[in-house]
Amino acid sequence: MTPAGEYAIAKAVEGEKDLFLTNNDQWAESEAIVKNAASYRIGGDCGKSRLTLYVDGREIDSVTDSTYIQGDVGLFAWTGDETNAEVRFDDLAVVALP
Repeated sequence: MTPAGEYAIAKAVEGEKDLFLTNNDQWAESEAIVKNAASYRIGGDCGKSRLTLYVDGREIDSVTDSTYIQGDVGLFAWTGDETNAEVRFDDLAVVALP
C-alpha cells in the first residue's frame, strides 16, 4: 500500500514480472486507507489459499491463490526508486490461523 491510498496484493516469482492478484493486475485506490498518515498498521492473513490485506484494522481486499499453500513467512518494504521510508516492527506477530 502507499500513502496515496493505493494498494495491491501481488505474487512475486524469481525471474518473472510481479503479478498483482487484485484489480486486474493494477494498483487500485481505497478510501479506507487514510492518505498521508504519519504511520500505518498493516496486517495480512495468509491461509488456505486466501490472502487478505488490512490497513489500520480495516479489511482492504482479499484474493485466492493456491500457489504457496505452505512455507515460511517473509516481510519486506519497497519504496520505489526515488523515495525513502522508515519501517518499524514494534509488535510483529506471526500466528497460525484457526
